[in-house]
Amino acid sequence: MFLVTLIFLGVVSNNNSITISAAVLLLMQQTALSQYIPFMEKHGLHFGIILLTIGS
Repeated sequence: MFLVTLIFLGVVSNNNSITISAAVLLLMQQTALSQYIPFMEKHGLHFGIILLTIGS
């Protein structure tokens, strides 16, 4: 329910990064990709910093 709320708030506030990240996490949670959630918890911050660095 928390991720659905984040998606809703991201859409209402026109914040694409929040909407996309919450949607990806919700899809991971509801599909077979849930086995990768611990990996993303461990390395997600590093991947996010790399993506932000590449994007700027």
